[in-house]
Amino acid sequence: MKISDELREWADVHCGEECVEYLGVLADRIDREMVELPRDRDGVIIRPYDTVWDANGEKREVLYVSLEVPGRTGIVFSMRPGKPGTGGRLVALNPSEVTHTAPDSLGRIAEELDVMVESADFADDAQLADLADRIRKLAKEEE
Repeated sequence: MKISDELREWADVHCGEECVEYLGVLADRIDREMVELPRDRDGVIIRPYDTVWDANGEKREVLYVSLEVPGRTGIVFSMRPGKPGTGGRLVALNPSEVTHTAPDSLGRIAEELDVMVESADFADDAQLADLADRIRKLAKEEE
C-alpha cells in the first residue's frame, strides 16, 4: 500500500470532512512528487548506502540514486581512490546490473562451516549436502 493511500485511509477513519479533503490534497501531492526507488535484478529495493555486488562480483556501496539520466534510473557508486586505475571517480550502473546477494565463494562456504562447527547444534545432512553442491558448482565454474 502506498503512503498516500494510507493517508487517505487514516483520514477517512479519524477526520472530519474538512480534514479528509485537506489530507486528500496532500496525498495527491505525494503521488505526483514521489518516485519509487529502483530495484536490483532480484527485485529488492535499492537505497543509498546499501551494499550491493555488480555483475563482476565486486562489492559496492550505493552513494545515491540518480534520476538525472532521461529515461533511465542510475545508481551511483564511488570507486575507492586506493584501487589502482580508479582515481576516486564515480561510477553509475543500471539497477538491473546489481544484486544485494553476495556471490558465492569458497571463503564464504568456509565461514559458514566455521559457524556450524562453533555452534552447539550439529549441521544436518541437508546443510552439508548443500555446501558440497555449492563447492562443486564453484569448482565447475573455475574449469
